[in-house]
Amino acid sequence: MLDRNVITEFYQNRTILLTGVTGFLGQAIAAKILRDLSQIQRLYVLVRSKTGRGGTTLSAMERLEEEFFNSSVLDRFKRSEPDAYQQVRAKVVAVPGDISQHRLGIDDNLYADLQSAVDLVLSVAATVEFDAALDLSIELNTLGPQRILEFIQGCRKEPVLVHVSTAYVNGCRSGSIPEEPLPTDRTIAQLQTNSATDTFDPETEIKSCFDFCIRVRGDASSPRMRRQFENEVRQQNSTRHVSVSRREKLVKGKAHRWIHDQLVSEGMRRAKGHGWNDIYTFTKAMGEQ
Repeated sequence: MLDRNVITEFYQNRTILLTGVTGFLGQAIAAKILRDLSQIQRLYVLVRSKTGRGGTTLSAMERLEEEFFNSSVLDRFKRSEPDAYQQVRAKVVAVPGDISQHRLGIDDNLYADLQSAVDLVLSVAATVEFDAALDLSIELNTLGPQRILEFIQGCRKEPVLVHVSTAYVNGCRSGSIPEEPLPTDRTIAQLQTNSATDTFDPETEIKSCFDFCIRVRGDASSPRMRRQFENEVRQQNSTRHVSVSRREKLVKGKAHRWIHDQLVSEGMRRAKGHGWNDIYTFTKAMGEQ
C-alpha cells in the first residue's frame, strides 16, 4: 500500500480535469479529493447541461450545484469541517462540455486554457446503461476516451491520465483473467475459441455500427414507416378525438421509440455475437481497444 505522504505529495498543487462528476463513482472521487487532497491547485469538472423538470435547462454550474455539492456524498465533510469545505469548494470549477462531442464540447478558448493548465486527467464519464442506444453508447464509451486522449496530446504539461475501466470489459470470459489491456485485434468470442481466422478491427466495427444507426434513423422518417406510426396512433385512439398537433406528437413519439428499440436490439446482437454481455460492456471494451 502506498504511504499517505507519497499520495499527498503527488497531488500537491495539481490541476485536475475530472469527467463524470455527476455519476456515482465520479461523485465519490471528487469528494475524496476535496476532503483528503485539499492541497490541489484546481479541480476542473466537465459537466454537460441538461433539460430539467418542466423543460428548463440546467447549466453546467447548476448541475454541479444540484447533483454534487447538494448531494449526500459531502454531508459528513460539511458537518465536521465546514471551514475546510468552503476553502476547497472554491477550487472546483465547472467546465461546460460533453465527452460525446468534438473537442469534448468545450469552448475553444477554454479548451486552450485547460490544455495549458491541466496536469492530471481522471476519465470517469460513461453511460453504464446495459441497453442504451448503440450510437449513444459508442459516442460516450468508445469515442469519449479518444477525445480525452486528443485533449491530452495538446496539453503543455503532458498530464497523467487515469482511465476508469470495468471488469466487465472481459465479457463472457470466466475463470482467472489477468488484469491487462484487451488485445486490440480480437473479440472476446475469438479469445474464448482461440480463433485466428479473422482479426477484429474496432474502427471498422464502429463504422459499421454507425452506418446501421444512420439507416435506422433514415427508415424511421420514410413514408412507409410514417404510415405505420400513424396507423398505430389511429388504432390506439380510435374512441376519442385527437388534435392534429397531438397526433403529430404521438407519431414522433412512436418513431423515437422504434428507433431506440432497433438500436438497442442491434447493439445487443453485436455485443453477444462478439462475446460481450451487453452494449455497455461492448462499447467500453472497444474504447479501450
